[in-house]
Amino acid sequence: MEPFHGVLENRLYRQMSGRQWVFIVTIGLLLVLGVAILISSVTFLHASNNGESDRGAGPWKHMLQQSNQERHCLEANNITPAINGRSLLGDSCSGDDSCPENSVCESGQCSCNLTYMYFANSGKCHKGSLLGVSCSGVNSCPANSVCESGQCSCNLTYFAHNGKCYKDEIFLRQTTTRIDLIELSMAIWSGHFPLRSDCTSKCTQEPDCVSLLYNMADESCDLFNVIYDSDDRGDIDYYWVLEDRGNRWVPESCLNLSTCSGIRTDGEYWVYPTVTNRRRTKIYCHNLATEPSPFITLKYPNSFIFHDGSNWIKRHRQCQSSIQPPLKTTEFVKVKIDIESMVVNGTDYTFTSLTGSKPIQYGYAHDCNGEIFRNPCPHFGTATIDTRGTGLIVDPTVDFGLKHGYEAAMKNFHRSVYGQISFTCAGWCGICGPISGPIKFKHSMDFISASEAQAVICHK
Repeated sequence: MEPFHGVLENRLYRQMSGRQWVFIVTIGLLLVLGVAILISSVTFLHASNNGESDRGAGPWKHMLQQSNQERHCLEANNITPAINGRSLLGDSCSGDDSCPENSVCESGQCSCNLTYMYFANSGKCHKGSLLGVSCSGVNSCPANSVCESGQCSCNLTYFAHNGKCYKDEIFLRQTTTRIDLIELSMAIWSGHFPLRSDCTSKCTQEPDCVSLLYNMADESCDLFNVIYDSDDRGDIDYYWVLEDRGNRWVPESCLNLSTCSGIRTDGEYWVYPTVTNRRRTKIYCHNLATEPSPFITLKYPNSFIFHDGSNWIKRHRQCQSSIQPPLKTTEFVKVKIDIESMVVNGTDYTFTSLTGSKPIQYGYAHDCNGEIFRNPCPHFGTATIDTRGTGLIVDPTVDFGLKHGYEAAMKNFHRSVYGQISFTCAGWCGICGPISGPIKFKHSMDFISASEAQAVICHK
């Protein structure tokens, strides 16, 4: 006789229909199939994401990963990641000697020299192809660019400028000016847009745009590569200029210009010194390749005479009517300034024409032909300052007079609002020049065309 539980199992087994068995088996197969599909989907998505990331970042990602792995490996073994005791690219530095090969210390950080590019797979600066030049792979192209169809080109949303790829973000502020201060003929682009925002967008797309005029009346849009002067009393209130934020800006010094652009050719450039409230200033940048220095090019004679005992025909006789040549004359063709203060460096004779053996500094005169009270008595120590055509004048707060001497004084002083100063120094002997402080320049009312200098736009 079968046990009770065995009998019950046999009865239940016989009572289950064939349709129920089919249903149970089908459910089981579906569960197995679902698990298999889930596993395959997870694997596919993981691979797909990796593929998209690699395509978006390109080979640069693999180089960065390799560079990071190498650095982490060094750190794990307590090895300082430096080259022969030098800083790595991007690290802080104290001088060029502390940076790797083919790089310099700029703004306290190591960065690659001009025409060299950083490659993450080696952590060094190497010669590479410039944009638009043929390339053989990603290692030969600058940062933010790829090698496509055998040529280096910028990544999407980047634009090319001076052989590099940049992603611009600019900010403009509205100001008032006069129409005679704007040169419409110097616009780098002109057209029409229904909205000012469209004009601003066009400026963003033009890498050299730093100011714009948008006239709502006729929907005209004009873009410029210089910032013209503002005037609160002007009749133009639709002028927009670049602000000092964002990653596009105008240089404030020759050094800043050379660093941001890589330009090494001396010449006339538009610079926007901080001390002038960032007003456009024509500066001759000298020694851009080594030690950039600012000079003002003088269009008219700026000459200064040093008369002394060597010019006497008769020894120790006052008020002689003629001289023993040469009369020592220093004529400045360009004068050096301190760009941070606009103070003149009158003892720099780089761009001068000298007559005689003894130069005299800018703005000074020396005479030794007789005591001031003697009459008649000619005096030969004269000074002529003329800054017309530079956009600058000697600051009106700078006074001139006798510096020191015996029975001496300054006479025949003349000063014009156009930048002309002249005087004669008289004495036995005497020297005349600025007495209230050093000579410094400030902007004049002269309008200087944008065509007289080269505009340089900086990008981060």
